Amino acid sequence: MFYSLNLNVPVISGLKDTAYQQKINAEIQAKANRDKADFIQKAKQQADDLRKRGFPVIPVTLTITHEVKSKPGDDIFSMEVITDAQMGGTSKPDLDFYNIYNGETAHVITLQELFGPGYREKLNREIGKQIDERIAQGIPYFKDQWHGISDTQGFYVQDGEVVIVFDKYAIAAGYVGQPEFKIPWDGVLHEKAKLPQ
Repeated sequence: MFYSLNLNVPVISGLKDTAYQQKINAEIQAKANRDKADFIQKAKQQADDLRKRGFPVIPVTLTITHEVKSKPGDDIFSMEVITDAQMGGTSKPDLDFYNIYNGETAHVITLQELFGPGYREKLNREIGKQIDERIAQGIPYFKDQWHGISDTQGFYVQDGEVVIVFDKYAIAAGYVGQPEFKIPWDGVLHEKAKLPQ
């Protein structure tokens, strides 16, 4: 076999809004199915190419894991799903974050809801400060590649903090992994989280 699969696809349980819970679980499974199909196609193409060139076929692996950051019993359920296609050489894991307001009517939490008006400037200022501190410690961050958080910025909520996450290689050397920046949060959700959708 030219590939192997190690798929630990999460199923969320314990949300108050069971209809939303079913919807988000279906979305997680659908993405895992797409990632699996895409990986198998690429693995087959790579194996065929190696055979044609007379090289031995090296098995490749797709791994899907997850880590719950804030439990369903909390006001915010937060989870990270890591999809890692090991195709030989250096890999770049794909990170998906699920941050859900766990109310009678659930919805995806945004950074604006967590930090309010001017959230982008607040976060950029704090992350820039932490990058400077790490550079001063000799950690190889690429300050010229830091342009602030994006509209689809990855993050999770854990232990009263919001953790902003960047992809591997995005703003630091590969061995740093996925850079994370802990930002204190006052626990206040802004208007959107308080209103049913």
